[in-house]
Amino acid sequence: MPFRRLIFFFSALAAVAAIVWLSLRRNGTLSSQALSVSFVGYTNSLAGETTAVFVVSNQWNVTVKRWAAAYLEAAPFAPNSSPTQWKMAARFIAPDIYLKPGQTELLLIQETPPGREWRLRVPWSTGVRARVALALRKHSKLPQFLRVAPEYYAYSDSVTK
Repeated sequence: MPFRRLIFFFSALAAVAAIVWLSLRRNGTLSSQALSVSFVGYTNSLAGETTAVFVVSNQWNVTVKRWAAAYLEAAPFAPNSSPTQWKMAARFIAPDIYLKPGQTELLLIQETPPGREWRLRVPWSTGVRARVALALRKHSKLPQFLRVAPEYYAYSDSVTK
C-alpha cells in the first residue's frame, strides 16, 4: 500500500512540474528563430501561373512543428510583428509537418501580394509542446494555455517583384 502512495505522489509531482513548466514557457520569447525561410525564386505551376518557391529548414536541434498556414506580408513591414499587414495565403496547400533537426521542405505560394515588396511568414511551435497541446485539446476543463501551443513566426527576407 505505501508503494502505491509513493507512485501516486511522484506521478502527481510530475504532473504539477509539467504544468508549471508549460505555464512559464507560454509567455517566453525565443532568442533565435527555429525555422529559416528563404526565397528561392519564381517558377510556373502546371496551370501556367507564376509561383513563388520558398525553402523552409529547421535550424534547431529539436523537432519543430510547422503549421498548415502561411501569411503574406506586404511592405511597409510592421516593426512589432503586428498581424494587421498580413494576409493568409489562400492558395497555399501544405499539411502540418514536424521538421526534424536539419530537415528542409519546399513551399509553393501561387499568389503574391500586389505590392512590389513582400515577405512570407510561417507559423511554428516546438514539436513536443505542439503534441501536448493537440493531445489535451479535447479536455475542455484544462486551462487554455495547456490546450493551445504557443505560436511563433519565421519570416523570409523581403521579396521584390
